[in-house]
Amino acid sequence: MSDSRSVISTSQFATLPGGSRELATGKEGKGSGYYVSRDPRVPVDMGGSPEKIGGSMDTQAVANHLEETKGTAEKVMPTGWMKARAATPTESANVHQGIWQDESTGKTHLDVSDRIGGRASRSSLENALTRGINQHQLGIYAAGAGQTLPTMIQDELGRKTANPGAELTLKYLKSQREESSRRKSMSRGAKKQEKNDALAAFDRSFPKRTEQ
Repeated sequence: MSDSRSVISTSQFATLPGGSRELATGKEGKGSGYYVSRDPRVPVDMGGSPEKIGGSMDTQAVANHLEETKGTAEKVMPTGWMKARAATPTESANVHQGIWQDESTGKTHLDVSDRIGGRASRSSLENALTRGINQHQLGIYAAGAGQTLPTMIQDELGRKTANPGAELTLKYLKSQREESSRRKSMSRGAKKQEKNDALAAFDRSFPKRTEQ
């Protein structure tokens, strides 16, 4: 299948209100998966991302940021706090330069983000939410839905706390994954016995009424 996505020039990118382009190719980001910024507190060579914030971004600012970060696509991927490893070709293709305007402050942000998952799967969302919360990000971007999912809440003093809704969703996704893994490891007989035990417990809790 051919890739019809266009290459976004630096001058075009600088004028976007929001969006992303692949660091390696300059092509516009795909309209699926979850986009999660790399942690600005971590050095680039350790898997982090420098974030540039200003009232507006000109072509030179975007070009300088791209030059500073383009090596991250080939060399490292974030795997945890202050940890890095070599990126696979697939991972390299999912590293993006991102730009977005914060309407609440009027500031424009430049960062490096990873596209997680090619579709809106439970595992992709779990990974994206985990990254967003652990890195104290205000939100992650769900490209398929065209929506930002808030992962943190910031008060008037700039202090951040995890969004309860994001935490509950993450807890549910983890429990579903663990239950699925547990069921896969069971034999057919064990699954049948578990079902029978559940039905028996239900019958004991709600005994059938006898006719008078």
